[in-house]
Amino acid sequence: MRAVRFHDFGPPSVLRVEEAPDPEIEDDLLLVRVAATGLNPIDTDIRGGRVSGVLTGTPPRGLGVEVAGTVVRSGPLASRYREGDRVIGTMPTFKGEGYAEFVALPEEDAAPWPQNLSAPEAASMPLAALTALQALRAKGGLRARHRVLIHGASGGVGTMAVQIAALLGGEVVATASAEHLDLVRSLGAHEAVDYRAEDVTRRDGFDLVFDVAGTLPFGLARPMLRSAGAYITTQVSPGVVTRTVLQKAMPGPVMAYSQAAPDGPALEWLATLFASGAARVVMDRTFAMDEAPQAHAHLEGPHGPGKCALIVDESQ
Repeated sequence: MRAVRFHDFGPPSVLRVEEAPDPEIEDDLLLVRVAATGLNPIDTDIRGGRVSGVLTGTPPRGLGVEVAGTVVRSGPLASRYREGDRVIGTMPTFKGEGYAEFVALPEEDAAPWPQNLSAPEAASMPLAALTALQALRAKGGLRARHRVLIHGASGGVGTMAVQIAALLGGEVVATASAEHLDLVRSLGAHEAVDYRAEDVTRRDGFDLVFDVAGTLPFGLARPMLRSAGAYITTQVSPGVVTRTVLQKAMPGPVMAYSQAAPDGPALEWLATLFASGAARVVMDRTFAMDEAPQAHAHLEGPHGPGKCALIVDESQ
């Protein structure tokens, strides 16, 4: 099969399309012919050597943790999906190799492909939506009528977080640049704030602050929160780790680091939201498989709102 791989850590130019062995299918794995794969910051971090090799392994290797595609074959313990079924799913964050014509997808981490979504949209939904849902509901304890700040609301996770928070009944305040305020309002934000024009840290009374952008540290967010509130970030740091370990003995708001974990039932729930039209995937750009270097350069530079994807098989 054809796959995008790299043989040394480095800039986007290290990515290249080459022949690779087809994945081996056993137990409850699904062999999926990939239609498209979502692009995420973790991909560029792994390629650039910015993630511990203990987690990622060493090159040569591929990239990609979310896909949309068609089941070709199932392992002997897989029973829910058959040949020809269209599915979406995630793979382990540091080990996924979805930039390829075929992937081995654990059946428990798959969900039906919402038929109203294009291949790039379907492939771009799982990781960002799971990140947002797990941060807001599992880590943040979001409930109806909670006042929620989504800081960095126009990116892949941010656009999902605004929609999910609103659908769960939250009162959503979302920050973005001026050119993206109308977008985040259209996604369900009750109020959209230009972070360049207003110091949002002067506000208070929030039940939950979700720092998607990674630019609102806990020290600044804490006065914004009610005493029983929660601060969730997508950025891990020594301070975050220390606080999360010690916080049971410390008064005040809860802090948590949230990184999406594969969760088939949650992904199925999300898929029904998108299938019903209650939520949508905001897309920035799509790229062909052999444009992976340009795609990574785009991700690492200024870019539009929403997600990017690699199109692997246009026939699906």
